[in-house]
Amino acid sequence: MENVNVEKLVSDIKSGEEAHRTGCWKKWCEARGLGRRYGEYFYASSYEDHMTSLYTLRALLRGRMHRKNPPPEIRDFNRSMRDNNTPGWQLGWDMEEHNRKVAMSVVPHYAREEAA
Repeated sequence: MENVNVEKLVSDIKSGEEAHRTGCWKKWCEARGLGRRYGEYFYASSYEDHMTSLYTLRALLRGRMHRKNPPPEIRDFNRSMRDNNTPGWQLGWDMEEHNRKVAMSVVPHYAREEAA
């Protein structure tokens, strides 16, 4: 984790936010290879998913947690089970493990190149 190029990460966060704001998200993703290509069509990565992973990595490098609440799927499942009075149904959520897993998905893009 200490081999992350923070300058490149911060630069991508800023440029990604600007690309989304100006409507150039698809072009920004295509230039970085973030998405899938089927024939002549390019399907960009989800803005929310990709930027959340960048913010999560930045927070983890600072020793903080980006997401402190469980994802909506777990919250909704637990809430519906509680509302239906179903005993014994409680999905657990490990905040640190979740943040680490999300951050690690983008670490390869920001690894510093070793000096030869």
